[in-house]
Amino acid sequence: MRHATPILVLSVGLASAGCVSGLPSAASLIETAPEAPPIREDLAGTLPAIEGLLALSGELRAIPLRWQPVLAGPVAGYLVERAASEDGEFERAAVIADGFVARWVDRGAGSSGLLDGETYHYRVRAIAEDGALGAHGKVVPGTTAALPERPRRVRAISGLPRRVALSWDPSTDPTVAGYRVLRSPSALGEFRLVAELPDRFATSWIDEGLGDLRVFYYRVSAINAAGGTGDPSPPERAVTKPEPLPPDGVEVEALELGRNRIVWRRNVEQDLAGYRVIRKHGDGRSLSTDLPPDQIEFVDEGLGAGEDVAYTMQAFDRDALVSGDSGPVVVSSVAYGLAGTVTRDGVILVWDPAAQSPLAETRVLLLGAFGDEELGRVKEARFVDHEAAPGPRRYQLVGLRPDGSEAPSSTRLELQVPPPPADEPSAAVEIPPDLVGEAGAAAPEMPARIRGPDPR
Repeated sequence: MRHATPILVLSVGLASAGCVSGLPSAASLIETAPEAPPIREDLAGTLPAIEGLLALSGELRAIPLRWQPVLAGPVAGYLVERAASEDGEFERAAVIADGFVARWVDRGAGSSGLLDGETYHYRVRAIAEDGALGAHGKVVPGTTAALPERPRRVRAISGLPRRVALSWDPSTDPTVAGYRVLRSPSALGEFRLVAELPDRFATSWIDEGLGDLRVFYYRVSAINAAGGTGDPSPPERAVTKPEPLPPDGVEVEALELGRNRIVWRRNVEQDLAGYRVIRKHGDGRSLSTDLPPDQIEFVDEGLGAGEDVAYTMQAFDRDALVSGDSGPVVVSSVAYGLAGTVTRDGVILVWDPAAQSPLAETRVLLLGAFGDEELGRVKEARFVDHEAAPGPRRYQLVGLRPDGSEAPSSTRLELQVPPPPADEPSAAVEIPPDLVGEAGAAAPEMPARIRGPDPR
């Protein structure tokens, strides 16, 4: 007979504690057990066969055995043998060094132990004091607990923002110690472990940190207390919530000085939380404004006259999911178009009537090194500076809206007013009264017109 399987030797005290729960380790049993009775297979034994041998099935990687002790004759112990089948080759599983201990729990040998859901066959023989073995008794089978069944009613909830919620019914198998959750982007793809729950009653889990509008497949398997994993459940499909659609039909409908009116079509999402208008300037600056979901137009104020800007829009929902950008709309805000001409009558300033039309009036400013001077206010797109002295003149316009607010100022216009020609007579001057003599005689005759000082 082969002796490949390690043999466990049990003493009386230790064996009495060797029930299904609380059994000491095999190493401690061997170290504390008395010397095993010698086994002499060359001797013809006279002890009778074991009676009442039973093997308890359904335990987790363990098979408890019990039998009736042999009371006829001096019995030194028992030999427990195990085989994979009833007619297979039996190997020693344990030697019990006490004739009154008639029970033993087979937990296998080594780190793997017995397998899940496997059937083993046992027989027990008495050992005489001289080592002779008693007769063979009947062979009994014992089966370990099977691997856990697949969890039932696995559900994967779709439509959640960037996450999937899973739930299933708790296992009724007392050997189950938890569950494993596996995920794959395809029903036929490789499923990878994403969660392990160490509790038989932990029957829900949320897979978070996912993307928008992502498709995933999930399977759940149960784990027994020995680490054995049962078959996984069939794949369950779930789709994360999509982000809102970008706003459609974005366009600039009306232009005024410093104001652009933007309109768009309403989004179809039922849980929309609002819109975001993003204005980008040519120098890289960006400004965003959030609007309520029932608003489908926006008046952008604070722009410079003639400023180039680009508008994009986003929609966002109550779960803070944000759409992609709408296509950019590039526009130049309204400019005054200020221009000027120097004439004999003064400096004539003109600007775009379209810029003037929505304004109540326009302030005409003369810019100076020590401050600005308002030359006048006009309701038309024209102004004449009759008092333009020779030299540089810098002008700027500031529109006033009907509500009293100021439109943005125009760009500065600088003109050079030349001096009058040298042969042009200067304006006539009146003779001051103090030049008249005391007696009322006329003062020395003065020319009727004198030439003023040279402005240069």
